[in-house]
Amino acid sequence: MELNDKATLSKIAGPYEVWALDEPGRSYGIGALSKADTRHFAAMAELPDDHLLLRERSISTTENGRFRTPILWKNAFMNMGKAACFVPMVFEPPVPAGDRSPTSRDIATSLFTLAAIRKEAMFTTFGGDITPAIQTGFRVNSPLPPRTVETSDPPNGDGRPVVTDTDLVSRLPNEAGVPPVVIVAVIDDGIPIATRNLRDRNGRSRMEFCWLQSAPLAEPPLFRTVLFGRELTGEDIAGLVKKHQGDEDAIERAARSRHAGEPHTGSASHGAGVLDLAAGFHHLPDGASGLGLDRIRVIGVELPAPVMLDTVGFGKDAFVLAAFHYVFARADAIAAAYGVKALPLVINFSFGFSGGPHDGTDRLEQAIEDLVKARKKEAPTVLVMPAGNTFNSRLYGEIDVERASLPASGILPWRLQPSDATSNYLEVWYPASPGADDPPGAGEDGKPGWPEIFDPSGSPVFLKEGPAGTASHTDIRPLLRDGHQIGQVSLDRFRGRRWRLLIVLAPTEPRDPALPRCPAGLWRVKVDGTTAEGRGVISCRLQRDQDLSGRNPASRQSYFDDRNDVPIHESGRLATEDTPGAFVRRFGTLNGLATHNHVLVVGGFVGDAVLDGSGGEMTVRPVPAAYSSAGRDTATGGPNVHCSASSDQSYAVRGVRTTGTRSGSSDRLIGTSAATPQVARNIAFAYLHSELPHQSLGSHKLGDVPIMNLHVFPGTSGGSEFGAVLTRRLGAGVLFTPRNWGGSPEVS
Repeated sequence: MELNDKATLSKIAGPYEVWALDEPGRSYGIGALSKADTRHFAAMAELPDDHLLLRERSISTTENGRFRTPILWKNAFMNMGKAACFVPMVFEPPVPAGDRSPTSRDIATSLFTLAAIRKEAMFTTFGGDITPAIQTGFRVNSPLPPRTVETSDPPNGDGRPVVTDTDLVSRLPNEAGVPPVVIVAVIDDGIPIATRNLRDRNGRSRMEFCWLQSAPLAEPPLFRTVLFGRELTGEDIAGLVKKHQGDEDAIERAARSRHAGEPHTGSASHGAGVLDLAAGFHHLPDGASGLGLDRIRVIGVELPAPVMLDTVGFGKDAFVLAAFHYVFARADAIAAAYGVKALPLVINFSFGFSGGPHDGTDRLEQAIEDLVKARKKEAPTVLVMPAGNTFNSRLYGEIDVERASLPASGILPWRLQPSDATSNYLEVWYPASPGADDPPGAGEDGKPGWPEIFDPSGSPVFLKEGPAGTASHTDIRPLLRDGHQIGQVSLDRFRGRRWRLLIVLAPTEPRDPALPRCPAGLWRVKVDGTTAEGRGVISCRLQRDQDLSGRNPASRQSYFDDRNDVPIHESGRLATEDTPGAFVRRFGTLNGLATHNHVLVVGGFVGDAVLDGSGGEMTVRPVPAAYSSAGRDTATGGPNVHCSASSDQSYAVRGVRTTGTRSGSSDRLIGTSAATPQVARNIAFAYLHSELPHQSLGSHKLGDVPIMNLHVFPGTSGGSEFGAVLTRRLGAGVLFTPRNWGGSPEVS
């Protein structure tokens, strides 16, 4: 089967892939994203449940390339019969003529062929154009360096049986009536494998498995247990510690063979801080002992460097979904070693992005939710994620015809900053239209009009005409200025549900000075706001343009420069509520990956909001951290914060003290990413110490989640200090731990 002349990558993937993998967008990328010097690409596929890749795990054809999946959790696809299944994979397009690097058309052709490999016909034809007959799609992610990818099929697709002996069980004291173990998994960057902070009372690492996704393959091939990167077991870590006599620098080099500039060569990393707060031997909750800490076993997944360097999150999906499959599979292996069916699992994923539909329909969100939901049927499983740090970043605005929140003249004020070496992205999400659940190809009801775009000088930017789009395909048009393409504009009906307008603008200062650039300043975008009448609001979201690792200082965040918004109070404090009548909104900035129904969302508060009460008791009035994000409106049942922990020590001392990448080092982790692992840790201890007092944080979706030291707010009305606004930011309660407070104060 071949693609016709109309078919492009956008019909299989989407506008982000077109910009990242086609010119000129690819030239503005970072690292692997700007190069096509590899034949291996990661992708997340949305496929029908009878697709052969879900069963065969490897499909190879001479003409269409090769498709393989990493470790998949055995129960991931137990409930077949769904509209689609989400699968991480690595694929290799056919080798192009002349041994050149694959182009976006090569990639599209390869993916199109994969989509058609199933028992029944995948595609139908409408007017000579090829249209998916059911919901399908791909998120093409970063290329993988050849040194990190297994080129042969592993003898055992789930890895070697690394925990079949009794050594794992022998590490734990055998006390009657005490649960054997709780598993804490951390998915992040810069995971330190040799730190003494993760060792038990016998000096052995409590990290039973760690997958370094961008590390070179293990040698010899016999020890390769994952499709890409390298897996280390507790025994592997112990062997490295012994071989290098505890020299952590030598251990890290041996495990990764990293070159300068990749994570973990420095003294601190985001993942090191998160791992310490989630499972390090410091910071024990009230009533919990070192014995309980020994009973927490750890699984770590270190995401690849390109995922952390990519500010917009384009390259993440396949690696993140593969990480969740790996965690669930290895948690089963640990349970088998203890002779039980399954064990409680707490997953800390301190990651997110500001874009997306924010309604649980993002492909990665839905894939993660499916996995967590399936495992909850076997054992307690809690996914803990941060609320986000964009409350006051002016990245979100609403067009609400009834509230008259459309900016003056109906134009969005989008300010691009100077010296920005990364592309900027504006997403406009229209309300769901009638028939939003219809399959792609159902029509174009409610399709918005194309925007008008003006540069900082007030001159209109030319939107090049293109072929008419359909309700199922992405209609992409180049954005031209002075005859040069400086961006792209697209309209698509995202997954057949909601219309999405995406505007991409090139950097204001590209790394290559020969490339076209966008002038810094106030850009104006006039969008079609008429489709919001009677059907809710139009959500306008700017993608985050700052990477977690801090290794991309040339990225600068764009924002909505709304003159009606009041960002700073007369007191000098940042705004804590939305400005009436303004376009910019603060409520609605929740992490775009944490809006589904099976995630516990954690906000952050300032740790010095303490007052002395009468009678000598300590009275606490938590104040949300200025950056801690929140959902739109709890009254509508939408996603919001569930609880909070300290993310700033004080107004003067930001962040939470944690450890660096080496034993004995110190660092400060700032943001709701610092609050999240504190909650994950306390949930793990609550499972271990069921006899100790704990508060059940339950909901109709989360189920009963036990947390120790959680102080529930006394009410949300009747003049209570904690009104509806604060509970939307802090959730049902706040977590106090001795490391922040020196006690367990009362909440007023």
